[in-house]
Amino acid sequence: LCNETGSPASIVVKNIVRDPAGETLSKTSMETLAAPGSCCVETTQTVKTPSLWSPESPAMYSLVTEVYRDGVLVDDYHTPLGFRTLEFSAEDGFKLNGEKMLIKGICMHQDDEPAGIAVYPDMLRRRLKILKEMGCNAIRTTHHAFSPEFYDLCDEMGFLVMDELFDGWFQWKGNGKAAYDYGYYFLDWWEQDLTEFIKRDRNHPCIFMWSMG
Repeated sequence: LCNETGSPASIVVKNIVRDPAGETLSKTSMETLAAPGSCCVETTQTVKTPSLWSPESPAMYSLVTEVYRDGVLVDDYHTPLGFRTLEFSAEDGFKLNGEKMLIKGICMHQDDEPAGIAVYPDMLRRRLKILKEMGCNAIRTTHHAFSPEFYDLCDEMGFLVMDELFDGWFQWKGNGKAAYDYGYYFLDWWEQDLTEFIKRDRNHPCIFMWSMG
C-alpha cells in the first residue's frame, strides 16, 4: 500500500478467490492504519480440492484484490490463477499434475504480417486455434515479453508457455539483425527488465518454464 495523502488512513484489504464459474470460494480481509509512506499487507487463503489446470482442461480461477480507504473502494485488481503441479526428472521427463506429458511445441514470434507487432487479440486467438487443431500444446515465446493478451489466451485455451525474454545478450548478432539492438544496452537494463518480466506474468498457470535467451 502507498499512502500519499500526508495523513494516516484506515485501510481494509480484501482478497477474494473465485472459481471458473465465478463463484466465491474463499475470502480474507485485513484492516490496517496506513501511515504516510508505504507498507505491505499479506493474507493467506486455502482452496480445497481445486480443479487442476492443463492443456486439455484449462480451469481458470481468479483472485480479486480490493482496497478500501475509510470504507470507500479506491482500487481493485484481478489476478489470473490456476492450480497445477510441475515435475521434471531424468527418469520420467515432464509431468503435469502427476501425469507424463509430451511437450509438442513451436517457437513463435508475436508479430503477424498484416499488423507487425501490434497484433490484435483476435489475430492471436485465430493463430492459437489453428495450432491447437494441429496438436500443439506448448509455445516458446521468441524472444521477448509478449503482450498480456497472449498469456491470457494461453491460460484460457490451454497452452504451456516457455517464456523467453532475450535474443542474445552482450552483442548484436549479424545475419540481417539491427546493428543497434538490445545487446548494446543489455548490461544496463537486463536486471530491471528480467525482474519486471517475471513479476508481470508469474501468476499465469500457462507458464511452465522461463528462458533467458
